[in-house]
Amino acid sequence: MKFTKELSLIIYDIKDTVDFLRIQDFFHGQICFKRVIGKINALLMSYDKIIPDQYIINISQYLKDILNTQENEDYILMADLLEVQMLPCIEELLQITIINDSNSIFENYLESNLKLLNDNKLAELISQNAKNFHNYNIYSVEAANTGVYTLKYNNESTSFYYHSNYDPVSEGNKLASYYSKANSHKYVIFGFGFGYHVLSMLEYDRRFEISVIENNIDVLTLAFLYCDLSKILLNKRFKLIWCDTGSLDKALSVNNDHILLIHYPSLAALEAGRLKDLLKNYFINTSSMMCQKKYLDWNFYYNMKLNDQPIDNIKSLLQGKTAIYIAGGPSLEYSLNYLQNSDNIKDKIIICASTVYRNLIANNIIPDFVIMIDGQDTMINHIKDIPWTKASLIYMCTASSMAVHAFAGTRYICFQKGYNDAEKYALQNSLTLFETGGSVSTTAIDILIRFGCRTIITFGLDLAYTDGKHHSFTSASIDSNNRLIAVKGVDQNTVYTTNVLNIYRMWIEKRIENVRDISFINVSKGAYIKGMRNVNDTMYIDHSN
Repeated sequence: MKFTKELSLIIYDIKDTVDFLRIQDFFHGQICFKRVIGKINALLMSYDKIIPDQYIINISQYLKDILNTQENEDYILMADLLEVQMLPCIEELLQITIINDSNSIFENYLESNLKLLNDNKLAELISQNAKNFHNYNIYSVEAANTGVYTLKYNNESTSFYYHSNYDPVSEGNKLASYYSKANSHKYVIFGFGFGYHVLSMLEYDRRFEISVIENNIDVLTLAFLYCDLSKILLNKRFKLIWCDTGSLDKALSVNNDHILLIHYPSLAALEAGRLKDLLKNYFINTSSMMCQKKYLDWNFYYNMKLNDQPIDNIKSLLQGKTAIYIAGGPSLEYSLNYLQNSDNIKDKIIICASTVYRNLIANNIIPDFVIMIDGQDTMINHIKDIPWTKASLIYMCTASSMAVHAFAGTRYICFQKGYNDAEKYALQNSLTLFETGGSVSTTAIDILIRFGCRTIITFGLDLAYTDGKHHSFTSASIDSNNRLIAVKGVDQNTVYTTNVLNIYRMWIEKRIENVRDISFINVSKGAYIKGMRNVNDTMYIDHSN
């Protein structure tokens, strides 16, 4: 086991050395490389009898070549030789060691870990579960390529890894680098797993205070059995919170001054229910925000230069009115005749998602407002080359600046919660902040509610694959291999949707749940939306609204 561990430590020191050299941090690169040299020399002296001769020859030659690059201060070549010669050689030697002694990797850390755990009740629970553990058909512990452990989950319908099967430590470092925020030091992480991401967060910034919530005693038991958790458990900035699934909701709401991070495999293993849906919704929204952050920042910068009017200026146009919101769901095509009839839309404010703007114009339906929130450059395809109409654009301050600039007509900018620059600007200028809910439709509904519409009628808000199609005005059908879920449809029959669309549906249901002074009518052949009057044909719309 000691030989395996020392090989694993050399691998991580080599990777750290390469990373520092790549970013021209030669000071720390040299410190790491000094550790590499010391450990390799100790390895060759202590284990020369069990290391195959060819590996000793190769390692010695590689080290000589690397030392030459160091002397010449050729740090680019030094990093290359470490990465393409020395690292594969040590990794290959480690794999041979693991194969030759399949038990060498499995060391029992239970007793030493439990001694470091401050929670006596949890320690006893883990200890008893370890004695009676029987879920090895569901959870399996495997050796990763770098000599540490990873955890795999298996059930009848799916299987997935909690951590990388190649290099869990590097994966944890990447997660910490990606999710850490410069001005935030308190985090709650849902999901402990084997702790690689937790340790990485603790080591990424010595100011970080990390609380980890775990509800799966089997996962904790395996972590305490097979992982040396001393660096985590001894850290004064770490707190482990154990709770069963029934108490999870309360535990997550306690630390509301912390940033919540989701370890997705832990979420995937959570039993289905309301809490899983809420956490998945949170994960999707925050992930979307983070992966688009550079676009959001670019767009905010250029959109603010336009000096467009704030959306607050049109509040009086919507207050007390009936608003029609047109989304891009497949069933919209069934409602075109209704929307083309001027008597039906008289005295109503029409707002459409930018995805259907071009198609509505082609069907002689001109909305009053077009709404856009997406930050991707491809949004320009919804707008470009469309001539001036009576329609104005409502756009989120982080929407695609290219598309916003291309719009022919009056523009109104709005600001969303959850984006710091938007919140700061809105606060300074006494402007309304809106909930996006993750989609253009959820944003539109929030705007119409906040601006006091009397009635909100939605068309094309299927939130499902009606007629087996993704969107209206397309013949493309869904891929039958997609993972779809069954939900109740407007006509009480089953319709199929995705997790993301279903989360939008639940967001709308939650948003309108306590709204008492607005009537909601959903004209659709898609998913049933609780809290709305759901009708599957325009003939059932109450014309008195």
